[in-house]
Amino acid sequence: LKYVELSSATAMQQPLSSGHYIIADASTYTAGEPTVMSDADATFTITDEDAGAVEMKNTIFVDMDRSANEIIGEPIYDEAGVRIGTVHDVIVDRSGQMMTVIVADGGPLSIGDKKAAFNSDELYLDDASGQYRMNIGEDDIAAANTFSYDPTKASTKVDVMPPEGISVKKLAQAKLVDHNNEVVADIDNISFDANKSIDQLIVSYDKILGMGGDEAALDFSKLRLVEDRKGLRMQMTGNQSAEFRAVGE
Repeated sequence: LKYVELSSATAMQQPLSSGHYIIADASTYTAGEPTVMSDADATFTITDEDAGAVEMKNTIFVDMDRSANEIIGEPIYDEAGVRIGTVHDVIVDRSGQMMTVIVADGGPLSIGDKKAAFNSDELYLDDASGQYRMNIGEDDIAAANTFSYDPTKASTKVDVMPPEGISVKKLAQAKLVDHNNEVVADIDNISFDANKSIDQLIVSYDKILGMGGDEAALDFSKLRLVEDRKGLRMQMTGNQSAEFRAVGE
């Protein structure tokens, strides 16, 4: 797995045995606020059950527990630990900031279940139980308006996707394209920081018949989000396209 800084490309080391971290050389990385999950402070010490205490210098850590593949489809519990539904989708704005969580009142497939939109501030990961929880109950889901992705369905009883909204479920199935709009990778996963904003895109490339290939992580904020009749995709500039291709050589 590699990390593409989009101003320089650096090789990525293997995740720790816990599977929760992607680790990359980040000597040129500009750290965000101290509260974000991906950071580049001078030194981290991580305790790994196989390797013991491991000191990593100039590294980026991405907590995959806070990724789209881990959140979407997961059960949601109320603050008492009672299961109340599942995460059907997450809606973000164009900057990648979480806006709403789409809750389905049934199982993981959420086919035919009622879907309702709730403020993303209600969602949190309970560290003690490992559960995603919300400060709502089954009665709140039952009383809430139904959610629709179709803006023409808006009514007093139906909430719809806001104009600036992007479905994370849809984005996680989109493509990474170069400056000529040519597909160069598939988006496989999306990680969020502790402020509930998209942090990294995990992409796969150089597949053969849709299988195998390599993976890389890219900073979401440095890419252009494009949505038109052709669908949703993330686009690189000419320089970024050259840097991305250099990683695979």
